[in-house]
Amino acid sequence: MRKFLSLIAVLILCCSFAFSQSREAVSGRVTDQQGQPVPFATIRVKASKSGVSADGNGDYTINARTGDVLVVSGTGITEMESAVTGPVLNFKVERRESSLSEVVVTALGQSQSKAKVGYSTQTFNSAAINRNAVVGVLDGLEGRVAGAEISTTGGPGSSTKVVLRSYGNIAGANNQPLYVIDGVPMSDGQFQHASDGTDGADYGNGMNNINPNDVESITILKGTAASSLYGGLAKNGAIMITTKKGRAGKLKVEYSGSANMSKVGKLPTYQTEFGQGWGGVFVLSENGSWGPKLDGKDRLWGSVVDNSQLIKPFSAIKDPLRQFYTTGSEINNSISLSGGSDVTRFYFSYSNVVSDGIIPTKTDFQARNTLALRTNSNFGKFTVNTSINYTDQKLRVPNTGQGTSSGGGVFESLLQIPVDVPIKDFKDYKNRFFNVDNYFNPYSENPYFGLYENGNQQNLTRVFGNFDLNYKFTPELSAQFRLGGDFTNARTFEWKQPNAAADGSWRGVSNPTNPEGASATADVGGVFQGSDYYG
Repeated sequence: MRKFLSLIAVLILCCSFAFSQSREAVSGRVTDQQGQPVPFATIRVKASKSGVSADGNGDYTINARTGDVLVVSGTGITEMESAVTGPVLNFKVERRESSLSEVVVTALGQSQSKAKVGYSTQTFNSAAINRNAVVGVLDGLEGRVAGAEISTTGGPGSSTKVVLRSYGNIAGANNQPLYVIDGVPMSDGQFQHASDGTDGADYGNGMNNINPNDVESITILKGTAASSLYGGLAKNGAIMITTKKGRAGKLKVEYSGSANMSKVGKLPTYQTEFGQGWGGVFVLSENGSWGPKLDGKDRLWGSVVDNSQLIKPFSAIKDPLRQFYTTGSEINNSISLSGGSDVTRFYFSYSNVVSDGIIPTKTDFQARNTLALRTNSNFGKFTVNTSINYTDQKLRVPNTGQGTSSGGGVFESLLQIPVDVPIKDFKDYKNRFFNVDNYFNPYSENPYFGLYENGNQQNLTRVFGNFDLNYKFTPELSAQFRLGGDFTNARTFEWKQPNAAADGSWRGVSNPTNPEGASATADVGGVFQGSDYYG
């Protein structure tokens, strides 16, 4: 009996010892002597292969036993050790003041000291990219990159143009840099059409399909020297995008949301001294603002329909174009989940963007959904990384050109309204004074007709990602296999209604009744449907 009791006691002690030696999650933050977070520092258990990286705020979680020694290290900081005494262990490290400490991502996931790179570079982290709750991955960098011109046309989903170190090509040649995501070159192409090639509908470019909240950092390699990394494709420079990855520890949920309102910014400045007409003469059917001096007196204007005519003061309208535009809205929501163990980590995100621009109706509208899943696994010397991204986007965009035989451009029509004529009245574009037959001038069309009757839309789906295998033979020698893909399908539909004034009307194609006897050019209308596939 004594032997049995002794055996039970030994088993209990062994179980207690085994339990006390189990690993538990230890969390903390890495900061410098000024209390500022140290992002992306490496924390590992001394004398083991177990280690994690801190996030952008210096926070980390690692599995360790009480009594284990944790070692923190990283670029620009002095290595530090501390023993685990509980579930929380914070580090306060010293920064090394050295111009050689800054590291930038170059090619295929490789990093180099910034001082050793033979060309100009600039790096932005996630906080800098998303500081203004941007929708496009490069929108937050406008005006912040030395020697770079970053611009957009401003509408939802519109293209972003990037020119590094000025223009290297003329006469329509491509001046855009190469985009590389996690070491894999990606397409920044545009998928757009026009019925006869001059409408100028802008459906955006490839980089607009990326969720900015998925980006860990962006490194911009400027100048032609960057082409040594990727050949002729990078002759205009390269933009290296590193995406976020999962980190070991408890499940981490992050949410980012924003609601923005927008109004039109800069508009053409109008003179306010002269009214409708040309050469100082008032003409009912003219589209210019160089008639007689404005006197504020009531005056008949517009077309004569059934012996009737409109009346209004002959006065300049303050900031007339602003009457046409509305307040735009944008709702942007993004959520991510990340976590895992020392062996396998994951990162999953979903984002939704709904944006309605400053043009009346949903002529400039974007609805975008993105999904991303990334995993990172370590099996001793063997590493497996996967990344897959999916985008579904719907766009409605206005015509930005000068109009064609199929239909006129909206902005072009706005510019042909004199300063004393109220633009907002034309919204009732089927009114007998403002319709196709009797719009006040024969040289342009009612801008609201183009908004309500014409349109350009595109539905786009895109899948891109990569699969990466790496085996480290020695600290200095490793072998890597990477396979990436980018597949896009864009379905475009454009339509324009016929716009021809009836014979004998104010703007009639034949026998017009306006005082100048000018006929409106008929818009023949048309429909275009196309599908583009890239892979």
